Amino acid sequence: MKNKISNEDPSIDYLTGMIASLPDEEPPGDFMQAVMQQIIPKPISFRQRFWRFLIAPFTVIAIRPLHAAVTIVLLVGLLFVFKTFWISDNDYPYAASSKNANTKLVNFILDYPSAKKAAVIGSFNHWQPEHYHMHRNLSDGTWQIAVALQPGRHAYAFIIDNTKIIADPRALWEQDDGFGTRNSILTIDNEYDNGSSDENRI
Repeated sequence: MKNKISNEDPSIDYLTGMIASLPDEEPPGDFMQAVMQQIIPKPISFRQRFWRFLIAPFTVIAIRPLHAAVTIVLLVGLLFVFKTFWISDNDYPYAASSKNANTKLVNFILDYPSAKKAAVIGSFNHWQPEHYHMHRNLSDGTWQIAVALQPGRHAYAFIIDNTKIIADPRALWEQDDGFGTRNSILTIDNEYDNGSSDENRI
């Protein structure tokens, strides 16, 4: 049988007395730091890190109303200046249907202030508005685009807000498309000159 140590064992009493006689002393100042350095932290899973990120408090940057108002005014002013210089009377958004040495640049202009967006469609782009969206001229509010067209006869119209199709009010000639819509007609010959004067604009 194994030997059992009883509370009356003289050796136990001796050790207890030795321990009790030891003086009380504070541990060294770097004791806790040395112990903590020996402890290896348990790796944290991605789920735990993500959860801590979600529940961790964050600091909200305080912005003074005056600073915010000045910043907004500056941004609006920069946007206005950019658009003013980017789209001027002689700087039309450009789209080429089939550009080569024989093409003529035609400036399409639509006066439709209530439109949110506009595009030109016609026989030269298979009646598809993609890449033929017009841009509003900030100086007079008209919608404009420049298109390089081949000499010949072209039927075209404007599409407003992707829903309404209208003929060009400035065009001299129109024709019925057979579906109840009027299309404008533009004829370009080799001598066609679409300069910057108003009478040469479509």
